[in-house]
Amino acid sequence: MAAGFKVATVNAASVPSTQTDFPSYVDLSRLGITTLAEAQSVRVYADSSKTTEWAREIVSATEMHVKIPSLTSTTDIYIDWDGVSADYAVTDTYGRNAVWSDYVAVYHLEGNSNDSTVNALNGSDTSVTYGTSFGVLGGQGADFDGSASIINLGNSSLMNFDTPSYTIQSWAQPQANAGLLGIVSRRSASAPNAGYGLGYDWTQADGFSFVQRTTASVNWETNSGFSSSINNWYHVVGVYNAGGNSFCYVDATSGSLNTSTRGSISSTQNTYISALQSTSFKWNGYIDELRLRTSALSANWITTEYNNQSDEAGFWGTWSDVGGGATAKPSLLLMGVGS
Repeated sequence: MAAGFKVATVNAASVPSTQTDFPSYVDLSRLGITTLAEAQSVRVYADSSKTTEWAREIVSATEMHVKIPSLTSTTDIYIDWDGVSADYAVTDTYGRNAVWSDYVAVYHLEGNSNDSTVNALNGSDTSVTYGTSFGVLGGQGADFDGSASIINLGNSSLMNFDTPSYTIQSWAQPQANAGLLGIVSRRSASAPNAGYGLGYDWTQADGFSFVQRTTASVNWETNSGFSSSINNWYHVVGVYNAGGNSFCYVDATSGSLNTSTRGSISSTQNTYISALQSTSFKWNGYIDELRLRTSALSANWITTEYNNQSDEAGFWGTWSDVGGGATAKPSLLLMGVGS
């Protein structure tokens, strides 16, 4: 098994302001890691002496997410691997769940619709195809046919989001120009169709939309103002904050703004990936890296995240060897008895 110890420094221009507890994407293939065993042996540190370790999730041989406590314009990241050490348990201090402690659900869509958070809000798939051709972040993504394809995330109250603030974010690539297409939603099937949704409206010139419909039949549709085209990837984020402001970002650029008291969007409908209202308006195309949380991400956070995920090589730059190599893992030497 290959081993190594490398360091990289973030590109200052990619971080407009300091971000706290930021989950950064790292493309492990750029370090020379080629197997899942090598990836699972990775440990991540803030310093060359390995005194401060950071939590990380290994999604695949190429995809890792690291929770950086304070990401600044000068942050260094140190990655050590020996190809032998086992992956951390998901509940470990430096394991998967710790990376996503601020999130309600995270779906990497790496061959399945499992949730990477402690909430384990795993999906149930219908006619969904997974593959590396359908993803953005190193590993796999999901292909939806616009007809039968859908993922049912169930009816957890954690997904209700009738809260002062929340954020929904995803990568999406439309493959067809046809009416309404839903990335994710939790909206009632009957009037007043209360709930929320993130998707695309081909009947409107301003493209992607963040929809919130209240129990009093008030429709908040916050448009991105971003005219999109098929066969292209877009980073889409819907944000509602405690001040009553609603934003829809595409590739880190926000369109129209809704500002007023929204009212309740409480819904008992199941949450679906590839729908915009109940099980209707299914997505035709690809979806990758869907995340949901009950806090409002800032414009600078969204810009930093877009910079990281759309150009990981530009974000982290060149990886260099650190003196001392990988942490040694000595084998047990069986000596003769009675020596």
